[in-house]
Amino acid sequence: MDSIERLAQAHHRVVLTAELLAAALTSEQIRQARRQGRLVRLLRGAYAVAPLAEPIEILLARAATRQHPRAAVSCEYALALLGCDIPFPTPVHLLGPLPRPRSSPDVVVHGTRWPIPLVMRNAIPVVPPALALIGAWTDLSTLADRRTIACAALLRGGATSAGVAALDPAARRVPAAAELLASCAFVDLGCESNLEIDYYLGVEIAHRLPTPTGRQQWISLRSGGRRRVDILYAGARLIIEIDGAHHRLDEATRRRDEAYDAALVAMGWTVRRFTRDDIRNRPAWVAAQVRAELLSAA
Repeated sequence: MDSIERLAQAHHRVVLTAELLAAALTSEQIRQARRQGRLVRLLRGAYAVAPLAEPIEILLARAATRQHPRAAVSCEYALALLGCDIPFPTPVHLLGPLPRPRSSPDVVVHGTRWPIPLVMRNAIPVVPPALALIGAWTDLSTLADRRTIACAALLRGGATSAGVAALDPAARRVPAAAELLASCAFVDLGCESNLEIDYYLGVEIAHRLPTPTGRQQWISLRSGGRRRVDILYAGARLIIEIDGAHHRLDEATRRRDEAYDAALVAMGWTVRRFTRDDIRNRPAWVAAQVRAELLSAA
């Protein structure tokens, strides 16, 4: 086993130039390993060692934290590492103690005066989910993006509303702290996307619809399976489904939903689906449709 492979195994396939030189490799040998594809540049002075068995985004985050050993991955990048279904942003964001090191085009380092809690994911130090959500919240410009991040962090990233509140975002000068906590409350209520929050506020609350029996409720099917529905009025046997863009663009999703709807209708349920355009551009019409279904059932 040569020096490069020994370093790779010791450091989860990410090595630094300083480590290669300390292992008695010359600058020319390093350049030759790069030309041969054995070393893949991640950041200035940091390489992944082939073969690469992990996504480049994970290796990049590992390289960033190896170059800044007192820092942890934060913001949207941390949420992506924690399992949120969001794209990895560019650059990598880190949170580290003051004085913070200089940022680069590939790595942005934020400074803090308090100790950094962390969790480990893929041998990478990452800030806890609630702290990652607060950091991501400050980076996003639109309310829709911020709510999408909140849904991802709370539903799949391990963050909790209590954890976010405990960090006291207002005291940490996070913009729109009340908005962040309100978005967490919407998710706790059962809204699993920004579009569902829009329905709750713009249709249900704005037009004073009756409170549903529940959100994200499971219904047992005659086939023996189960179907989770967005909004349920049990007494009226009415189901409301909120369809995002994937329902229109993904043929397999559309056909699967049609099959589930048919099974529910056969059991005596009424299923009404509303699109993003319905909810955003004609909320009064949506409210009227739901109210009519409830009155008809009564």
